[in-house]
Amino acid sequence: MLSTPSNPLWRPLSILLAALSLSIGWGIRGNYGHEIGAMFPGALTAIAVCLLSGREDWRRRVCQFALFGMLGWGFGGSISYMQVVGYAHSGHSDTQLFGFGGTFIIGFLWAALGGAGTALPAVMDRRRLDDIFKPLTWLLMIWVALRLTLFPMMIAVQRYLELDGLPAPSQRQEQGLYWLDSDWFTVLIVLGGILLFDLINRRFEKWPMLLACSAAGVAVGLGAMYALVKLGWTSTIYAHLVQHQGVFEDRFTAEQLAVTNWPPIILHFATQQQWLFPGDLLGISLGLLLGLAVYFAIYGQFRCDSGLFLWMAVGWFAAFIALPVLGSLLTLPLPGLGTISFADYGGLRMTPPRGDNWAGVVGTFLGASIYFWRKQLRAVLLASIICGIIGGISFAGITWLQAMILAPGNVHISDDPAVQQGWTDWQTTTWEPQDWMDKDDKMPWQPGFIAEQTKLREQELKPWQHFRRQNWHSWLEQSIGFVNGLGVIIAMALLVTRVPPLDDETVPKSRWTEVVSITFALPALTYVNMYKNLEQWSPRDPRQHHMLPSVMKAPWVDFELSAAGWFNLFFAIATIGFIALLIVHTRRRLAIIPDSWIGRGQLLYFLLLWAFVLGNFTKALGYFGAGRLATEGVILINAVICTLLILILPRQEENVPTRSDVNFGRWVVGATLAGLLVFAAMTPAQWYSIRNVYGDANVGHYGGTNFRFGPNASWKRIPLIKGQDHR
Repeated sequence: MLSTPSNPLWRPLSILLAALSLSIGWGIRGNYGHEIGAMFPGALTAIAVCLLSGREDWRRRVCQFALFGMLGWGFGGSISYMQVVGYAHSGHSDTQLFGFGGTFIIGFLWAALGGAGTALPAVMDRRRLDDIFKPLTWLLMIWVALRLTLFPMMIAVQRYLELDGLPAPSQRQEQGLYWLDSDWFTVLIVLGGILLFDLINRRFEKWPMLLACSAAGVAVGLGAMYALVKLGWTSTIYAHLVQHQGVFEDRFTAEQLAVTNWPPIILHFATQQQWLFPGDLLGISLGLLLGLAVYFAIYGQFRCDSGLFLWMAVGWFAAFIALPVLGSLLTLPLPGLGTISFADYGGLRMTPPRGDNWAGVVGTFLGASIYFWRKQLRAVLLASIICGIIGGISFAGITWLQAMILAPGNVHISDDPAVQQGWTDWQTTTWEPQDWMDKDDKMPWQPGFIAEQTKLREQELKPWQHFRRQNWHSWLEQSIGFVNGLGVIIAMALLVTRVPPLDDETVPKSRWTEVVSITFALPALTYVNMYKNLEQWSPRDPRQHHMLPSVMKAPWVDFELSAAGWFNLFFAIATIGFIALLIVHTRRRLAIIPDSWIGRGQLLYFLLLWAFVLGNFTKALGYFGAGRLATEGVILINAVICTLLILILPRQEENVPTRSDVNFGRWVVGATLAGLLVFAAMTPAQWYSIRNVYGDANVGHYGGTNFRFGPNASWKRIPLIKGQDHR
């Protein structure tokens, strides 16, 4: 029964705290964006659920809960989803059906990996949890190195291509590593890191076989490419496997389109001669990958659960290549209807011309799910699926709900000026171009279009903050976060009484894992997000308002740094001091750290929550207006409520009874079937109801020309053109 008093996670105030924690985080995430923004709500909610659980064995892992919750919820941040919300609100029937289905899928993927991360430290025994920190810490170090070196690596690749005769790109979609706006290069580096960890963990045993497999693979790759060149098949293969992204007909030539389904670096390897013959470098690269795959398939052991990260990374590439890259080339026969070519519909892509990380995350989820099932972590898989289902309901349901509550007085469906006037304060008045083609003689693909639209926008929005009375976008994001928080606590409530007690007392405790967890969940996570505040404090454009000078000289000495340089310096000093205190605390307890794990978790929650709430507020100060009250104002109130609840609700004396006879495999199968039924019923119901209310009118808050299908589909009308801004 959901009302069982022995399960503290079913208490109404516990549910409220979890939901508000993720809601606050999601509202702030929208201001920072991407993976690093999504990590904050994951960490905050995981801490809250851990402290509310009533299980001391979970509370002793509150630091690990914070880290794994942060990492799990970070994956979904790579997915572009606001364009899919625009599809659902577009007024175009096919696009709307696709939009509601797409928002459910994105919500499922995001929350499923978030739920898996939150549940992992609640299920693994102490030895296994400590062991997984070995590959995890290694990958976190690689993440730090990538933060410092990814941009220089991209520049180095670009210079190599330019030296080889390719022109310098004017936009990022023309850069050598651009592949459908995805994180493929980062995932490739991570995959290499996993393989290197396995080699180090096995002390490079069988290294002669590694060299032999690599050499044999290179030989096979070179031989195969040489044969293709000699047979004259390379141009045919190129024509069948390379697809320019965007319909050009009489408006574009293939040379004008900036994007194909392959990155420029791979196409360059495939067509240019480096040493022996055209395509030799591609043959070497593919052959080396084949040799490494054979070696690690035979000799790789992937101890310490590093296999989880291997399955996730390989799954990412498998799904990404299978879906938008190769799947977009497919032509399928339909009985009685002829054939259907995905190319005629913009490919097997969700948000063209935007990124396709969604496909990689599909593979990451599937890879992780296979690993959880095989390695007896089915309780984690259950939590993942339950969170995913509620996440899908959250994204699609709130998108639908927003459209419904914006119907009264909406100028797109009401012709009565009196009605429109009566709902003026309810409807947002921020200027949004509903149809770019009606605003200028120039078409979106013609030179100068973006600049002229930007000028028009500036003219109509000065001073822009007075035009935004209702911040419905913030309402959308905070509501999505609230429902996702319900998903987390529901999933963990099902586990808290069903996961057997963890053996923390019988295994020597590794304090270093706590140091790693807190370092990345507090100062590191705060830094990578708060660094973005500099974009508002000290913008690059000298015409914009500067809260900080671009360059500042130190007092008394001839030494100056940029605003970013001073920020980095002071944050580094503070972080070094923080880590030093953590290390001292592992040797002798510092008085400021409470004795109880509840107290320690509350302190961690409080520091993380208010660091982000205050940091987010200072980010918005430079452009604060009435519309920000729905974001920063609501976040502040919710943060006060969460502070009260996190300090009042956890009870030291609770002792939650647990069972050890649960067949999580059956639960996983049942949850999977339930999720499919929810998706199959919810998507057409939302489509039908919004069509009844709006007909062919768009909701008007996320761009009325944001279509996935039809003659005015975005990927046809405004594809990514060389020299034009990326959209």
